[in-house]
Amino acid sequence: MIAHRRSIYNAQGFPSKGLDYFLGKIRKYREDGYETPVIVSVCGIPEPDVETSYEELKQLIRELNPYVDGFVWNPSSPNTEELKYLRRVENFRRAAETISEISGDKLKIVKLWPYDHDKNHWIEACGAWLEGGGDGFSALNTLTVPKKDVPSEEWGYPTAGVSGKLLRGRRSSAVSTLRSEFPDSVIFSAGGIDSKREAEREFKIGATALKGYTPYTFHGFGLLRELVSGAKDVVKTTGLKLSEYQEALKLDCATQKQN
Repeated sequence: MIAHRRSIYNAQGFPSKGLDYFLGKIRKYREDGYETPVIVSVCGIPEPDVETSYEELKQLIRELNPYVDGFVWNPSSPNTEELKYLRRVENFRRAAETISEISGDKLKIVKLWPYDHDKNHWIEACGAWLEGGGDGFSALNTLTVPKKDVPSEEWGYPTAGVSGKLLRGRRSSAVSTLRSEFPDSVIFSAGGIDSKREAEREFKIGATALKGYTPYTFHGFGLLRELVSGAKDVVKTTGLKLSEYQEALKLDCATQKQN
């Protein structure tokens, strides 16, 4: 992993410590009295075949469901080659159905990839996700680039996933497309949102909420205050109420208590 010009290049795949480790953490979190909403990212690996991924997905949802408030299905990591088999339209529908059967009406989001060359397929897959019971989308995941575009002579992989500033144009285009195609969906905007101005723009073009990772590695968690300020300004100018956002997200954030 390397950082360059407010973007991060990585080839990590899914660096998770596993389900048992996470369950231990989330159980303790709840036992300690924390009620803040938790939306967890999940995905089964389709190896040796796609059916394996659904068995893993069912196990993940069953065991996590008592402790979390929603799920993000992530079939779009560019550094996990096998995930490409899950990006077929029928798998988007089936994944949403699988999660819905176990989790009921909890929030269900799918994490999307940039659509440089397959926009029609991308839109069709998104529609299938909603038809299967999904609520919306996270746009976007990292962008795949070849080794020659990685700013490091020592990079040891044929490709890399890029997050952060380089995603901005693609991110905003995806959010606009999703809001136009699926006007009632929940849309999380993600990809280099590192200022009040960026936050305001995403809400104005249709985002329901913001996600982030890379910006906080450069700016720290103090960035949250600036982004919240941008969100509040948009709410004031549009006349929307916080309760409307919470209703869309199926979360009662205002009443959550923390010790």
